[in-house]
Amino acid sequence: MTGYDAVVVGSGPNGLTAAVALARAGRSVLVVEAAEAIGGGLRTEELTETGYLHDVCAAVFPLVAASPYLRTLGLERHGLRLVHPPAPLAHPLDDGGAAMLERSVAATAETLGLAGAAYRRIVAPLVRDAGPLFPEILRPPVRAPRHPLVLGRFAAGGLGPATLLGRRMPGDRAGGLIAGLAASRFLKASSERRYGSSGSNGDPGRQSHPLTMQPGGSAYEPPLGSGAVRGG
Repeated sequence: MTGYDAVVVGSGPNGLTAAVALARAGRSVLVVEAAEAIGGGLRTEELTETGYLHDVCAAVFPLVAASPYLRTLGLERHGLRLVHPPAPLAHPLDDGGAAMLERSVAATAETLGLAGAAYRRIVAPLVRDAGPLFPEILRPPVRAPRHPLVLGRFAAGGLGPATLLGRRMPGDRAGGLIAGLAASRFLKASSERRYGSSGSNGDPGRQSHPLTMQPGGSAYEPPLGSGAVRGG
């Protein structure tokens, strides 16, 4: 892996975005991936029947649309098309119903019963502040925030464990919605910070597949025999 300005371990969305940013700055970059396919949690595979594709990990991608940097990449020119369903997601409940995340705060709150008012209080400010908030939380924390009050309001409610948030919204539907959303990350729902592994499941010494980013942002995949070994 000599001769490169940077080596990025992992070809998930964050790793590839970092590699593109470096390549656009004129650096030579090598991306190594331990899994059989690139993409990390942003992949689809034929898990059940031929021709039927499943999301392997992530299924809802709000930050793709919200990311200021991704909007500069012109991904639609490469075939990206974001689909916006009437209800972005749902979590089934034991009684046969489902907790639905609708496309507006008011519509979602109406389905949550007694938790509806709390949902409005917590989520409506985030929606209102989305314009200045997303650039703050998606950029490296290398300088003072441009919108400290907006960032502070987000931190006050967003840095605690999901279990605390769930207690602020009583009821099975609200609890199911919060628990399902919290389960879509690699952290436990409690405040205990244990990180899940990715790609090779932490298997040291597994063969990694390299992807080389050329200055300017183009990429090619060298032969598998030229792979690098990924540590644990």
